[in-house]
Amino acid sequence: MSYFPIIKILGIEYTIIERQPFHIEDYDMGMSDSIRNEIIIRAGMNQDTKESTILHEVIHILSDKMGLSLEENTINCLESGLYSVGYRLKEKL
Repeated sequence: MSYFPIIKILGIEYTIIERQPFHIEDYDMGMSDSIRNEIIIRAGMNQDTKESTILHEVIHILSDKMGLSLEENTINCLESGLYSVGYRLKEKL
């Protein structure tokens, strides 16, 4: 398990963790845990996929914390659109 930088989302610090899931059903590419303030991503992904996955999880957190109730398809579209126009992490993971 690897730990990465902490990012702030709506003023709350989230630790980004890279690890292999115990079961493939646990999650596909990533998941967020707002109780532990963690974003967990699958180990071994290339840099673009890591960043896109983190963006996806950030959108989930924003949707939950702001009461937006975004559906998965909407989150996927926002992730793809935002990533395509240049969203990138400041630090390489």
